[in-house]
Amino acid sequence: MDGKRDWNNYIGRIHEETIFISSDRIRGLAALLDYDRPPWSDNVVPPTGHWLAMFPFTRQSQLGHDGHEKLGDFIPDTGYPRRMWVGGRIQYWKPLYVNQPILHRTTITNVEDKKGKTGPMTFVTLGHEYLVNDEVILKEEQKIVYRVPSSEPAVRPANKPVSKPEAEFDWSRQFIPDSTVLFRYSAVTFNAHKIHFDHEYVKEEGYPGLLVHAPLTATLLIELYTVANTGVKITSFEYSARNPLYDGDPIMLYAKAQEDGTVSLWAEDCAGN
Repeated sequence: MDGKRDWNNYIGRIHEETIFISSDRIRGLAALLDYDRPPWSDNVVPPTGHWLAMFPFTRQSQLGHDGHEKLGDFIPDTGYPRRMWVGGRIQYWKPLYVNQPILHRTTITNVEDKKGKTGPMTFVTLGHEYLVNDEVILKEEQKIVYRVPSSEPAVRPANKPVSKPEAEFDWSRQFIPDSTVLFRYSAVTFNAHKIHFDHEYVKEEGYPGLLVHAPLTATLLIELYTVANTGVKITSFEYSARNPLYDGDPIMLYAKAQEDGTVSLWAEDCAGN
């Protein structure tokens, strides 16, 4: 499938459903982050808590081999079997609340074929809006890439702890995402993608271990900053997944306040990548 294909019939498609970010899901996320009870006050959903209800309750018979909803109905079938959530941007206007009815509207805003180092790939951009009483409370642009299987298996990074000068960051912590953490995050978000919990399947995709969810890494980074800055109001958050992270490998999380009022957040694998 070389060259660019015409995806215009898919661009502009809209899917809507009413969701609830339940107190049980919030409690599950809090437990995963090692809290006895949710630390977020007044039933407010935390900054990345909307991801807890992002995945639809797809019928079992409608799941593909990788555990995701079969392509071709809403999201186009690109012909490329490997899927990764690679980044996005969130804008916050008002808080979402636990157990509140929320209209989740998803729009396909762009589909584009590209050529990468591993071969052809297709980028799908989704626009998400979360509305309460017809008012947009949160907007997100999500980027997903579909690609062909790599001809070379991925290599797990060597565990080489890197000492970083303290001047390069303001806050840091280490986190080890073992297989239990990944399973629990998949469960609390209803994410059935096998790359996060099925050891045999990740071998099939050419990975040396279970992959850490990109939204889990983003959640850990925001938590690092908000725990150190109680009561801070986040108005936007942009994130990008550049390298895979694997189960059992230590992750270093960093945050650095910038002079322009923004904060840089990043995660490094056990080799400092």
